[in-house]
Amino acid sequence: PPGGYLKIELDKDAWPGFALGQDEELGVWTLDGTPVDWVDWGDGQSGEGATYARIPDIHGEFQMVIGGTPGAPNRPPDDSDAATVEDSQQEGFQPSKIIDLHTGEVVHPDFVIASDSPLRAIPLDYFPAGLVESAHWFTLPETSGYDAGKRLFYYDYVTANSEPEATVVLVHGNPENSYTYRELRDTLIASGRPMRIVAVDHIGFGLSDQADFEMIDMHHAENLLALVHHLDLRDVTLVVHDWGGPIGIGAFSQEPDRVRNLLVINTSIFPMPSAGLTYSNHPSEASPWSLMPDLVSDEDWGGLAAAVVLGSAQEGGGQSLLEFTQYLRQFRSGGFPEASAEYVFSEPLRSIANARSSKRNVRQTPVWGHGYTYEDSVHGVQNNRPFYAAMQKAVPRVWGPGGRNIAVAGHFGQPDPVGKADVIAQWHEALPRMAEMTFIHPGVGHFSEEVKGPEMAQSILEMNWPVRAIASYWARTWNR
Repeated sequence: PPGGYLKIELDKDAWPGFALGQDEELGVWTLDGTPVDWVDWGDGQSGEGATYARIPDIHGEFQMVIGGTPGAPNRPPDDSDAATVEDSQQEGFQPSKIIDLHTGEVVHPDFVIASDSPLRAIPLDYFPAGLVESAHWFTLPETSGYDAGKRLFYYDYVTANSEPEATVVLVHGNPENSYTYRELRDTLIASGRPMRIVAVDHIGFGLSDQADFEMIDMHHAENLLALVHHLDLRDVTLVVHDWGGPIGIGAFSQEPDRVRNLLVINTSIFPMPSAGLTYSNHPSEASPWSLMPDLVSDEDWGGLAAAVVLGSAQEGGGQSLLEFTQYLRQFRSGGFPEASAEYVFSEPLRSIANARSSKRNVRQTPVWGHGYTYEDSVHGVQNNRPFYAAMQKAVPRVWGPGGRNIAVAGHFGQPDPVGKADVIAQWHEALPRMAEMTFIHPGVGHFSEEVKGPEMAQSILEMNWPVRAIASYWARTWNR
């Protein structure tokens, strides 16, 4: 059936030395006898652990793959994520552990992170449905510019064990990682709708390789586009938050036909209006966000990340100065409990290179959307003004009324500079359909997906399954 797999095991004890070899065949037929596909084996092609799979998953041609992924999408044989403990020793990776936060048990004591990420203890719900087989690392190709050869973490998961009717791509911002979408993702899975969910950790974040220069949105967008090509993502519902907005939209607007729907969460691709809140006066005139890279040391930056991301989970969307200081002190003195959300957001930034790269994104917040030039110590002058100009020109033309007029939803936590009315008005002017599905969340602040993930998931469902999603929503509401 769609989403299923066929597993064949040979009893080596019963047939010593037996393996499929030259001139032998394996065929797949439907129950009524219709041939699906078959393969002629050659010597050495059927080693232990070999899988016969469609690549890309469901629609592609059958081919041999070493290291199958039952219950998860089939992956190309050259994917670099099939790491083992032995591989980790050869490549310099460190075996890690996965912890079930509900029981406190270590469920995968020798899980291998196929990158040099500082994370060493991972919550089981980092992966959709706790399925570690959904975890992959993509080695960026030579065409990827500065990050060629680096390993980009992503997960790729198909719900409902059937052919997907939608593909959801989750693009995070700074200083977070894909874990910030856990509530949104789990709500999508619980809906039972057949969909493919893909989320990525940018270089310098989460489970991806560490950064080796001060990266900004245009660099991450280039990496994301390489992953999009690798997975051939189409009919995408694109979900973006914070710098994930310029990153995700910057990548997909170059190939706009891949996008079916867009969900915007506290982000902008437009020049930041000067009136009202900006990152030069918020959260306070004395300590605005744009000055945090100068006020907080590289060594403490991970503690700040945990404080600001999880501070949104509190009523009012922020923390007191005392609470903020406590986060920094705990991070400095050894860190947070293993696999906790605080640990997940802070520990990748224990790397000084990652911290400095993360800080570079914050330094450009006063000119968000206007474009920005800076001097990188490794690669020289970097200028993202053409990147923004191209994106701002393309988005209304390709996704607005004059183009494909895609469905767009917006969720905006407040108070926040990219959640203020003037920014929302810019979105409505460029993509008028967002006005049909704009939601304001007072008292939540910038990292609104940490608090309103289920509501955001509902918008995704309504854009992809309008009638059924609305009926399901009212049924749940009526039964409360």
